[in-house]
Amino acid sequence: MKMKKWTKATLGALAALAVCAAPMSTYADSGGAVQVTFEGPMKNIASIDIVAGDELATLVPAQITLNGKVLANTYAVTNVQVSGTEAADNYEVVGYTPGEVMIPLNAVSAALNGQAGIQSYAVHENDLVGFGVGPNTTWTFNTLLYRQPLPMYEGGGYATTAGKSATFGASIAVNLNLLDEVTMFPIRDPSTGQTDQFVNVDHLLTLFKAMGFGATYDTTTNTLALTGPTPRPTYTKVTPQLYKQAVAQAQQAQTHHTTGMFGMLANNAQWYPDPKNVFFNRHFDVQHLKPGQVLQKWPWVVFLKGTAYGGNDAVVEVVSRGDNGQGFKGYYVIDEEVDAKTGYVTSIDPGFYLAAKSQFQGASPPDAKLPYIANGVMKGVMGNWCYGYSLDIVPNLSWHKGINPVNP
Repeated sequence: MKMKKWTKATLGALAALAVCAAPMSTYADSGGAVQVTFEGPMKNIASIDIVAGDELATLVPAQITLNGKVLANTYAVTNVQVSGTEAADNYEVVGYTPGEVMIPLNAVSAALNGQAGIQSYAVHENDLVGFGVGPNTTWTFNTLLYRQPLPMYEGGGYATTAGKSATFGASIAVNLNLLDEVTMFPIRDPSTGQTDQFVNVDHLLTLFKAMGFGATYDTTTNTLALTGPTPRPTYTKVTPQLYKQAVAQAQQAQTHHTTGMFGMLANNAQWYPDPKNVFFNRHFDVQHLKPGQVLQKWPWVVFLKGTAYGGNDAVVEVVSRGDNGQGFKGYYVIDEEVDAKTGYVTSIDPGFYLAAKSQFQGASPPDAKLPYIANGVMKGVMGNWCYGYSLDIVPNLSWHKGINPVNP
């Protein structure tokens, strides 16, 4: 039998086009376990070559629940083995441990999107902060809820004793910071016909516990049960000690590419998100917003269509007028990138830049109402306006002194 090499070029195609030979069925009429055939990674026991070939997955009905409410009916993989033909040719499964339970990351992401302050969706690897990002889909769970820091996973895939390797992973991120890259199997869900990324449930339990949820998996009922989440602590005032702790953690997280605990600590009186602050809105109606639409007048906040990296949108807040010391005049702004398709904020720039009037798509503020800050003075006053990166930031409380008028 002719075998295909398990290469990176093959991986993206397999993730989207994995073949299921089993007849289509629905969750409701599955009647229990379903066995499907898919293209998976195998190792020749004698030669230690890694190839793609037919493997069999046993799927059983499973559920995802939050505080007792069923969010999704799905499937769990309780066994993976090579087909009889492959076994006869001396091949074995790579990347699966007998007894391991795998659940579809696609279904988990979809079920939790919109629940308990979570936004979850697939992102392109260029949107991520972190190392070791492979060519596969990355699912991000964005949350401003209290959580424990979770170290980023640096590296991925698995290697044979001969040094040959094959990366076939699902990447998981929180607030666009890459946290984990785990072995996954692309298996078509017989209830939907879509190819899902099945991953070890233990990795997701670790993830959700770090995000502040109680998380368990019952192997008898095959239920991923989440409780909570633990709410972010409520403060009448963020003390100087607490603020220093948040800043230190944000700086450390940026250095070591991990996710911080606090995230978006706004000022000495409140935590974000603040519904009155348009700039920090985590979701914008990009389908109905027009280029250069003014979202708020003071501070001046503008929606810019297609001006961010990769054709994404941007939301900018004007800080002041200024110049670069070389004759170029414009507006100092802080900005955040917005996904052009979903409207989710994908990153917040910790610095500021000088934007030309022409970049505002017709929505520049009236100059007479803005303070003028010379370039050298601006850098001395502002520096970076926040600590951290991506969606985990702690604003610098002194950056806006004397600028960024609220009621000019």
